[in-house]
Amino acid sequence: MIYVNITSTFSSKRKTGIQRVVVTLSEFLSKNINYKFITYDNNSSEFKLISDYECISHAIYDDECKLLTLNFNELNQGDIFFDIDAAWSDGINRKFLYEILKRKGVKIYNLHYDSVPLVNSAWSHQNTVISYIEAFYAKIAYSDYIFSISNFVKKEIDDFSRDFIGVSKDGSVIDLGPLPVHEEIDITKLSQIDKKLAHVLKNDFLLAVGTLEPRKNYPQLLSSFLKIDNGNTNLVIVGRKGWNIDEFVEELTSHPRYNKDIFWLNDASDEELAFLYKRCRAYITTSLYEGYGLPAMEALSFGAATIVSNGGALPEVVGQSAFVFDLNNNIELEKALTDVIHSDDFYSVLKDKAEDFQCTSWDTVACSIISKIDELENCAANYSFEEKVNQAVYISIDINKFKLSIKSLKDKMKFIDEIVVLTKKEYVSDFEAEISNLGFSSHVFCDEDILADIGLSILDHQERNTLLRKELYKQVVIKDNFIAADDDYIALNYINEEYFRNNSVHNCYYYYNSLESWLGSYPSRSSYDCGLLKTAQLLKTYGFNTKAFSSHMPQIINKKLVNEIYGKYLASDKNKGVDEWSVYFNIATFYFPNNFSIKEYRCFSWPGNPSDWPCDVIPVEFDFQNYYDSLDNGFNEIVDDPDRILEYKKGLEQVKMTEVEKMNEKVRPICLLIDVNEFSFMQPSFELISGPIHLRRIIVLNKSSEHFDIEMQIIDSGSVKIREEYFNTRNSSWIPLFPPNEPGVYFMECKLLQSGKVISTANVELSVASN
Repeated sequence: MIYVNITSTFSSKRKTGIQRVVVTLSEFLSKNINYKFITYDNNSSEFKLISDYECISHAIYDDECKLLTLNFNELNQGDIFFDIDAAWSDGINRKFLYEILKRKGVKIYNLHYDSVPLVNSAWSHQNTVISYIEAFYAKIAYSDYIFSISNFVKKEIDDFSRDFIGVSKDGSVIDLGPLPVHEEIDITKLSQIDKKLAHVLKNDFLLAVGTLEPRKNYPQLLSSFLKIDNGNTNLVIVGRKGWNIDEFVEELTSHPRYNKDIFWLNDASDEELAFLYKRCRAYITTSLYEGYGLPAMEALSFGAATIVSNGGALPEVVGQSAFVFDLNNNIELEKALTDVIHSDDFYSVLKDKAEDFQCTSWDTVACSIISKIDELENCAANYSFEEKVNQAVYISIDINKFKLSIKSLKDKMKFIDEIVVLTKKEYVSDFEAEISNLGFSSHVFCDEDILADIGLSILDHQERNTLLRKELYKQVVIKDNFIAADDDYIALNYINEEYFRNNSVHNCYYYYNSLESWLGSYPSRSSYDCGLLKTAQLLKTYGFNTKAFSSHMPQIINKKLVNEIYGKYLASDKNKGVDEWSVYFNIATFYFPNNFSIKEYRCFSWPGNPSDWPCDVIPVEFDFQNYYDSLDNGFNEIVDDPDRILEYKKGLEQVKMTEVEKMNEKVRPICLLIDVNEFSFMQPSFELISGPIHLRRIIVLNKSSEHFDIEMQIIDSGSVKIREEYFNTRNSSWIPLFPPNEPGVYFMECKLLQSGKVISTANVELSVASN
């Protein structure tokens, strides 16, 4: 279902500019049963579904409809929230709204009109600038697709997006249609209009249309008109009074020629405007910037000779059908005005061009939007998710690990018959030999060839791996679907292809629920930790889930999709060194929920030691093993002893009960707050279980902009220090708290130091119970 938000138009009841586009477009979209219209009710703080209407314009302007509360629980994954209105003016915080929608799997589509407050804040009301910038950032961050009304504004929003967030979102350009009142006006109305506008129709007139506001640049038009010999030709300005324009309005209305040969109509109806377009000598706009320039297109659609500035999208919209003058050349504008009044040749050329102008119908505009959305929602067939998997793709520089891994693959994953590996140049022959010995077909690449122009020496391990995968997956030999992993996994059980792919559904395995809560290593974060935290920020910025999928077990990857995701989200240096598995699967599962099944991971020895981090996901079974070089980090041998595996799993469960969840209740974390003029524990006391096995992490919440050292001491009831720890907030986000072996009451003191000087102290009581 597509929910079309028209709050601003529904509330304001305006009929010009963006609101005209909203109403007219909605009339045609409403013919499609998949499009539902909604508005936000500030009184109840709820979205309302507009229902029981015969005509959406009557629902908007005459309230001929019913408003039913739209419960967000009714929204389904894959639904679309389509913002086609002036979203910045409807009073809803878009970041907050879009975050809620994205968490439910609802896609965000936007219709983009222009970037006026960003281009020049002086052109907009101060309140508009603030609300617009907030809404704009949410638009570029959370939108899944953006329709733009001109190539000019599409390039503009793409450029802003790359500058602000490192990514430009998918989108396309749509045209706009003519003034809805394009057919002949009935005789009675025509007579009424003729009578009402008699004072401006007594002579030929130049017509300018648009709200009186700074961007429209009316002072230049008035100044140029006053300088030329206008003969008996009037100037008629049509548009309501806007913002930051009092000085010009005073100049206009107090001028001696006002209401003589210079007129301002601030309440013209659509019928009257159509009448003026048809009767004018020429249409003129001196606008400094237009995202489209709807009145110029409307004038041409009525066959009016048209003169426009080169501001924004105007030259694109009028093409060769109008005269375009340079805003920096007043003489050029004055000459054009003079010629269109006095030169029959100049006028005739413009008139002929206008008569030949072909505008796009609103029906065609609406159909193009519906067609594009249908295309986007039915594009899964383009990705070959159903193609069989027989290829495993590795990155490795450790021949011994690699041998263990592909040997287990040969024995346990018999659907694989082809190996692709990326290694260093000096190892190529060794890897080729090992692959050949086991009877696989092979493709061996070396780093130096794939990344010939990139200085790998400056990259840390996580950055290097991300970049290598990004480039490797582009290679021609990579299949539509393939199994990808590092060299440190070993298959423990027999695995068939259905473990990874069930027809067109890919199974993806995660090991942690939210990277936003990832604490990292102690005493210093590793490059892997930094990559996960950066990944959390990237995914959160765009409204995606933040599950961790680098589960140290093989995963199925779709070549086309992974290259699209990496090409878009990993193109900027801002996103260098992220966890490429988590980026791929969190984004892929959002856009293709019917083609991915999210499952808990099944890898033994990840983490290497149960206490490495508090696991909120514990495997039911272990189908793979993560293999380490050193026993300090994890298991450095293939483990097939059920007792050792069971002991490891119990260790994971113990850590989870101690730090994450016990008896279906969340364990309250131990938090130490650093803020301006505050250094304190967030509770006066904590309960612990005795013994180092019941490790608790003191989470340091540093809300200041500075970094500090912390000295932590545990003191027993006899004032004897039994443990101390030193910590720097720059290197990690937690301090290990190993509970004393003996039950009793203890005290923990933390000293906050800067440049070696104690600047504050925090104390908390520890109640330690027996195990």
